Amino acid sequence: MRTTAVLFTLLFWISPLWAQQDEVITDSTSIAFIAYWSIGDSYDYKISKVETNWQNNLEQSKDSTSYLANFKVVDSTATSYTIDWTHKKTLVEDSSFNFINALNDNDSVWNEIEKLNFNNVKYTTNELGVFTGIVNWKEISEGLKIIWDEIIRMLKEKYPNKFNMVESQLQQYLMAFTSKEGIEQFLVPELQYFHFPLGVQFETDVPIMYEDEVDHHLTNTKIKADATITFEEVDTKNGFCILRQESRLNPQDIGRVLEILLDKNNVPEHDRDGIDLKIFDNNYYQYFYNPGVPEYIYISRTSSSAYNDVSKQKLVEHYIELQYDDNGDPYISY
Repeated sequence: MRTTAVLFTLLFWISPLWAQQDEVITDSTSIAFIAYWSIGDSYDYKISKVETNWQNNLEQSKDSTSYLANFKVVDSTATSYTIDWTHKKTLVEDSSFNFINALNDNDSVWNEIEKLNFNNVKYTTNELGVFTGIVNWKEISEGLKIIWDEIIRMLKEKYPNKFNMVESQLQQYLMAFTSKEGIEQFLVPELQYFHFPLGVQFETDVPIMYEDEVDHHLTNTKIKADATITFEEVDTKNGFCILRQESRLNPQDIGRVLEILLDKNNVPEHDRDGIDLKIFDNNYYQYFYNPGVPEYIYISRTSSSAYNDVSKQKLVEHYIELQYDDNGDPYISY
C-alpha cells in the first residue's frame, strides 16, 4: 500500500513543463511570442479537465470538470502587466469523489470559505507576457487550508484505523499544495499553459529539440525531460501559428526521485523491486503569437506504472478554448 501511495505522490506532484525565457532572440527565420496587450483587453475561455484511470487495461474511473473563465488586463506598465483571471461559471463537475461536495453539509466551513474570493486570481507578467506570479496567493492559501483541515478531519473520522498510515503524507500535501508555488502549478495549471510560449522566439522551419526540467515539489528536486517543439502551421499575415510540444521525462531522474520518496515513507527494499514508471506529455497549441492570445490549447500527460504484475495508466487532459460570439469574434465580457 505504501509503495502505491508513493507512486501516486510522484505522479501528482510533478509540475507542468514550462519553457519560458526572459528574453527574445532576434532572428529573421523565427517568430516571437510577445504580449501586445492594453488595459481593458478581455477574453472568455472554456477550461476543461478530464482524468481517466486504467488498471490492467480496464478503465477504472473517468472524472471531468469544466468552467468558464475571463482573462482581463487590469494594469499595464513599461515592465509588467497585471491580469485578473476570473472563474465565471461551472459547466460540468463529474467526479467519482469530489472534496468540495463532501463539505456541502458543513455550514461553518462554508461560512469561512465564502469570506474569501476564490473566483478571482490576480497575477502578473513581465512586459513580454512571461508569467511572474500570483498576487493574491495568500488569500487563496487561507481558503485551501480551511478545506484541507476539514478533509483531514473527515478522513480521520471515517477511517480511524488507517488514518495514521497516511497522516504525515497528507500534511506534506497540505504544505506543498497551499504554498505559492503549489497554487500556481496545481490550482490553476491553465495559467502555465496559457503563457507557455510567451517571451520566446522560436525557429519554425525545423523541429526544436531541447532538454527541459520540471519540479517535484515534495522532494524539492528537478526531473529532466527530453522535449521537442514542432510548428505545424505559421500564418505571418494574421500572426497565428500551430505548434506541438512533446516531452518524455528522464527515466533515471524519475527513479532517483522515486527512491527519495520510498526512503521518506520507509518502504522496505523487497517492496521496491520491479517498479516501472513512465511519463509522457503531448501538448498542442493554436496561438495568435501577435498579440499573444491563445485560441485553443490541448494538454495531455500520460503516466504509466507497473508494480507486482499490476499495470496502471493515468491520462490527464486539459482543454483551453477561446470563446467566440455569434459574429465569429472573440467573446468579450465587461
